[in-house]
Formats: sequence, C-alpha cells, structure tokens
Amino acid sequence: ALDNVNLELFRGKCLAVLGENGAGKTTLCEILEGLLPPSSGKVLFDGEPISSQGKAYLDRIGVMLQETNLYKRYTARESLELFSSFYQKPTDIDGIIDLLGLADVQGSKLMHMSGGQRQRVYLACALVGQPDILFLDEPTSSLDPAFRQRVCKAIQKLKAQGICLLLTPHDLAEATRLAGQVLFPHRGKASHGG
Repeated sequence: ALDNVNLELFRGKCLAVLGENGAGKTTLCEILEGLLPPSSGKVLFDGEPISSQGKAYLDRIGVMLQETNLYKRYTARESLELFSSFYQKPTDIDGIIDLLGLADVQGSKLMHMSGGQRQRVYLACALVGQPDILFLDEPTSSLDPAFRQRVCKAIQKLKAQGICLLLTPHDLAEATRLAGQVLFPHRGKASHGG
C-alpha cells in the first residue's frame, strides 16, 4: 500500500494526511502507531525503532480511530478513568473534560450520547495518557460547527504544549487550518504540500 514513504514528525508540529480512499492513509497511520509492521524500512521514535520499544512506545502515543467503539454502558467519566488506568502517568481527567467541553455529559452513558459527544469522548481518551504523539483520524467528523471550532482550538493548544500531531482530516480546508504540512499519498507514494 505504501512505496518509499519518508517523513519526519516534530514536537509541537502537525502533519495532515489527506487523500482519496485507498491512497494509503490508514496503512501509513497503522504503521506509525505500531499496529502494523512495515514490510520494509523502519519507524524510529527518539532515534530507536518502535518495534524494539514495545509498551514504552505505546505509553507515549495517543490514538483516536475514525471508528471507535467503547463500552456504551460506561459514562464519559468512566471511559476516561478506564483509559487512564492503562498509562503510568495519566493526565488530570477534569482538565480534559474541561478542554473538550464534556462537563455537562460526563455522567451520561455513551449509548445516550450524540455522535458528536461520543467523538469528543474518544478524543479525550486519546489524550488521557499525555501523549508525545497524537494520531487523530477525522477528529471533527460528527461534530457541530461550534464544537468543531472547540476541537480545532484544542488541537492548537496541544501543538503549543509540544505534542506532535498526525491528522487525517476530512477536507483540505481543515487540513490547512490545523497543520503546518499536508501529505498527499496517492497509490502508495507520498508528496508534501503546504
């Protein structure tokens, strides 16, 4: 799915990956997230192959998949507490709830939330481990315009805190607004823009 892709991600920077279906976006993200081993080449984090870092690498990344399914009988807060237990140094749950505007629904079960509210809970779960790298697959899909703006502001704040972000947004306008660089994979090859 990918052919000779070479890129670098830096702290406090955001890279958007934008392309048509089948272009290699998901494969690229899954390789960088450590979910799929590359058939050739390697992925380095702090100069070391991620394949040799195991859980230490997973503790330093946050992932929000395009289609996330959490246990829907948990409340938003219970979901965050569960994810918090996966990390050695989780962040303050109340701070994430405030950042993403979840205070009013933190006691609501996921099964009773709108798609946009659940999307914000999924983003909060990706942030709870205080990641150095955050992978966000269409983070603003299902959000109304007001909360889309709030999530965009949160992403800018995360960049200012030194978190490296890799986004796969759903449109070019959002990609250029949030990212310093845009990668356009096409038939497994990648070119940079912006």
